[in-house]
Amino acid sequence: MAANGGSTKRFVLHVLGGIFDPIGFLGPFIMKLKIFIKNCGLKKIDWNSELPPLLDYKWQLWCSEIEQLNDKFIPRHYLSGLNSCDFISFDIHSFSDASMKAYGCVVYLRETTGENRIQPYACFGYGWGISASDLAQNSLWWHGPPWLNQPSEYWPNKVENEKPTGDLEIRSEVEIISQCKCAVYDSEFVLDLNKYSDLSSVENYSFEAELNWIKYEQNLVYCSELECIKNGKQISKKSSLYYFAPFFNKLRVLRVRGRLEESDLSDNKIHPILLPKQSKFTDFLISREHKKVCHGRVFAALAKIRSAFWIPRGRQIEKGFENLSHLQEILIETYCTINAQLPKSRVLEKHPFTVTGIDFTDPVSIRSGKDANQKSYITLFTCAVTRALHIELVTDITTKNFILS
Repeated sequence: MAANGGSTKRFVLHVLGGIFDPIGFLGPFIMKLKIFIKNCGLKKIDWNSELPPLLDYKWQLWCSEIEQLNDKFIPRHYLSGLNSCDFISFDIHSFSDASMKAYGCVVYLRETTGENRIQPYACFGYGWGISASDLAQNSLWWHGPPWLNQPSEYWPNKVENEKPTGDLEIRSEVEIISQCKCAVYDSEFVLDLNKYSDLSSVENYSFEAELNWIKYEQNLVYCSELECIKNGKQISKKSSLYYFAPFFNKLRVLRVRGRLEESDLSDNKIHPILLPKQSKFTDFLISREHKKVCHGRVFAALAKIRSAFWIPRGRQIEKGFENLSHLQEILIETYCTINAQLPKSRVLEKHPFTVTGIDFTDPVSIRSGKDANQKSYITLFTCAVTRALHIELVTDITTKNFILS
């Protein structure tokens, strides 16, 4: 069965929908498949994707078990071979149970004939999940409890059920821990401050941790490009890094070659470290540098970042700023006030220069006859209604020369 349709969640659901068992005789076995599909949904497995190895093994096991039910015979007529006059009474007995994963119920038809023959028949039921071999040999499921075959005077007076002890209600609890013992495993990524003598050593360790994180992000996004560089091959022209000409430095960090190799700048500015645009480290770096420039505009943070790192399409990082809640207020556009009404002197029809605006230009040098260059000024008369302009030359900005102009 599994070989015909593959091992996908869609095919498993197709098999479940194709099982015809309206009365529920195979309910305990089918329940395993229903729980299996529920687990696939909890793991968010795509409908057409292959099942993970563990789930695929359980699916193959279920398919192999279903073949064991081929020899199970269930009569269509419960009372076949008996005459209606032989029946004395009919009883219906139902049983149910539940667990954390499923619930089960079954109904038995108990008939008593004239010869005091008692036989219970399973009418319908819904099970809780067992294997096919156990279901085929489960006498309790097919025939009910043994005492159901006996007269009612031999039935147990009370069925003992296991009752859970304690309070069934889940209550919130507060535990006060006075002492807590933790086990810390040795790892190269765990910082032991006792190994360092000064702060500079700790900073060097932090620098190495940052480089390891950068290498991890680069290997996560640019895996194929890194393999080409390690093997001395050329990067594919279809790659987004082709025009950056990336290479490894001595620390095995991917850097951009750039066009500033002849300059006297630092190595970080000549060959900045290449960072993926979509990565957690890049988001943290943008947030850190943005704080260093006192939440300035995008070009300020981008210039700070490009002094040591290169982010492809870095100008689009402004969209990342919009997602930071503490920057939303800073990035709000400046409030623009509504312009006031123009005064009457500018909108009513009047003779030119009835309302005039006056201003002086910067000093200019002019030649007057045989004299040397003389510093003078230009007076600007602007009509407030027609916007006409009149120009006069004055030798200085005293009141006398201004009135003469």
